[in-house]
Amino acid sequence: MKRISLLFFVFLFVFKAGAQLVVIFQIPPSGLTYKPQLWNMVVTNTTGAPISLHIEVTLTPVNSSSQVLSGVTRTISLKPGTTQIAAGILVPIQYNVLSNAYAVDANPIGLLPVGHFEACYHFFKHVSDNIEQIAEQCQDVTVGPMNPPELVYPWDQTSIEETHPQFTWLPPLPTNMFTNLTYDLGLVEIYKHQSAADAIEQNVPIYQAANISSTTLPYPLSARSLEFDKHYAWRIIAKNNGNEVGATEVWEFDLKHFGALKNASSTEQAFVELKKHPETAYAVFVTEIKFTYQNETSDSVWNQKVYDLSSNRNESFIPLDTVRLKRGQNLVKYDASQNSFFVNKHFYELEIMNSRNEVWRLRFEYRTQGKTNN
Repeated sequence: MKRISLLFFVFLFVFKAGAQLVVIFQIPPSGLTYKPQLWNMVVTNTTGAPISLHIEVTLTPVNSSSQVLSGVTRTISLKPGTTQIAAGILVPIQYNVLSNAYAVDANPIGLLPVGHFEACYHFFKHVSDNIEQIAEQCQDVTVGPMNPPELVYPWDQTSIEETHPQFTWLPPLPTNMFTNLTYDLGLVEIYKHQSAADAIEQNVPIYQAANISSTTLPYPLSARSLEFDKHYAWRIIAKNNGNEVGATEVWEFDLKHFGALKNASSTEQAFVELKKHPETAYAVFVTEIKFTYQNETSDSVWNQKVYDLSSNRNESFIPLDTVRLKRGQNLVKYDASQNSFFVNKHFYELEIMNSRNEVWRLRFEYRTQGKTNN
C-alpha cells in the first residue's frame, strides 16, 4: 500500500507470517539516506508471548544480482503488541560491504551507497538453539546524493553568442561517494508555448552525448550548429557505474547577436558575484580566482574559508592580507597557480561569513592554464 501526502512520501509494506508478525516499513523520501534509516519500521507481535528475533537486510542494485551491502542486527526480545523499531534498539548492527563497485561509508551511522536498490529484509526467530526465518519482504530503495549535479554554463534564461558553446556543470556531492561517475547530456530545441521541462521530455534531441567522463563538453563542430533567435533546453544526468544517481534542473538559453566583435581583452575571466546563503554562485576559474563580495556590514577583516569538494581535504584560506575589506563592493583577484591546495579539475567551495553570521558562497571548478578542455 502506498500513501502520498503533500509533504512527504512514506512507503508502507505489510505482511504476515503465521499470524506472528505484522510489519510496516517506513522509508524516508528518495534522496540522501543514512544506514540507520533502513531500520525504521513498526512491528506488531500478534502472539501472546515475547519473540526473540534478529533482522537481516541486503541491498542489491535493481539491474544486477550482485549484492552491495548487508546488515545484521543483534537479537532482541519483541514483546506482544506493537513496537516502534529504530536502529537505536537494534545496535550493534554488523554491516558487510559485498561489492567494490560502490563507495560505501564504513561508519555504521554513515551514508548508504548512492543508487537504486532492492532492499530485502529477513526476520529470524530464535527458539533455544534453533533459528527459523519467519518473514521476508523486499522493496525498492532509492538513495540520492547530498547534492545532485548542477549546471553552470550556458546560464539559465540568458543569451549567448557561441554557436558551439562549452557546456559546464558541477558533479553530485560528495564526490567520494562515487567510484565511476559519468554523465549524459541532452539538448533540445524549445518550441513555441513549451516550457523547458516539457521540451526536454517531449522533443527529439538535436544533440545528446552519453558516458561523458568530464564535467565540461565543448559542443562538437561536427554537430548541428545552434541557430540564432532559437531557444534551447539542456540537462545533465549523472551516473555511477551506469546507474543514475541524480539529474540537474533543466536550463534554457538562446543565441543572440550582440553587435561588434569583442576585443581580445574581453576574453579575460569576469568577476563572479558571491551569493548569500542559501543561494550559491558557480564558476570555472583558470589560474585566477576572481570574485566580487558585497559587504553589507562595517566588517574590516575577512572571515573566509575554502573547501576542496573533490577530495574532502581540510579547509584552507586564500591569503587576503593585502586586500582591504571595505563596505560595499569588494573585487578580489587571486593567482592560485602557486598554491598547491588548488588542483586541476577539482571542485571547491569558497565561503565568507560576516559579523551577522551570514554566509556568502561561491562554488567553482579550478583549471590550470592550458588544461581547460582536458
